[in-house]
Amino acid sequence: MRMRYLAVLALLFLSGCASTGGVPPRELQAERQCDGPNFGEVDAKGRPINDEEGMAKRAELILQAHGVHGAHSTRWWHGCLQTFVNVDGHEVMKFYDPWSYDEVTFD
Repeated sequence: MRMRYLAVLALLFLSGCASTGGVPPRELQAERQCDGPNFGEVDAKGRPINDEEGMAKRAELILQAHGVHGAHSTRWWHGCLQTFVNVDGHEVMKFYDPWSYDEVTFD
């Protein structure tokens, strides 16, 4: 029974890679490319150490200071900063490294 389960799991994984051209899904690529704060970390009293919403707002201001004009609705996504900017009259979702504020692309 265990071998059958492993065989089905392997087939699902291989079919997923084949459907994306052998490239892992974007979520996995983001996890490898961005190393954001650990929002699950708590202090001795059980309080969160990092404020996810507050850090996203602060990062949005820093992105704007780095020339990402019009950055808004910034949030954390798999360790990256996800924000929306206006490009040629269209809202575009972009991702940025949380430490360097460089744009992250997913190939």
